[in-house]
Amino acid sequence: ALHTHRVSALQAFWPGLQVAYGDLAAGKASHLAFLGLWRKHQSLPELFDTASQRIVHFARDAPLRPEFVESTFHLYEATGDPHYLDVGREQLHALQNLTRVRCGFASIADVRTHKLDDRMDSYFISETLKYLWLLFDHSLEPAHRGSLFCASVEEKTFTRNETRPCINASETLFSTEGHIFMLPPLAISHDETCRSPPTSAATVNQTASC
Repeated sequence: ALHTHRVSALQAFWPGLQVAYGDLAAGKASHLAFLGLWRKHQSLPELFDTASQRIVHFARDAPLRPEFVESTFHLYEATGDPHYLDVGREQLHALQNLTRVRCGFASIADVRTHKLDDRMDSYFISETLKYLWLLFDHSLEPAHRGSLFCASVEEKTFTRNETRPCINASETLFSTEGHIFMLPPLAISHDETCRSPPTSAATVNQTASC
């Protein structure tokens, strides 16, 4: 089996995927590990070697990727724990204080010195900022929210009121690019086993058909 001690910033999507699978405890633990690395540098380097506890020399940059913010959002949605709002604020402050430039936000060329690069990838606006906005928007009282997501799972899609329709989050799926897809009714009504981690051989067999 292949094994590596290197952790990629792209892997920070993993806690969110664990939450989607139903393994909340594992999602929290994975997120905490990424948070520890993020707090060392106020960003996630592209590659970090856990064996040597060093940043890989050719991957010291941090192009403001969305994956860690994405997982923070999904964990807040699943738990309502204000800890994840605090993590979001830390990320927001770091972006504002370290990467804000006259014409936008610059990627970090070296996380050790916070030297900036002359680039801002398109996913920063379409994904990183989207997840930050959703994180804080969902922390507001329902009447003050700006997103199209319904305030509760009991609300049906497009029925909040005539002037302000909403989308039930349980009827949607985020792609890896932060795009929202509406799930077909068959997928929504599928057995709840598909949303929980398997706990027995029988459940494994049921989950395999999801």
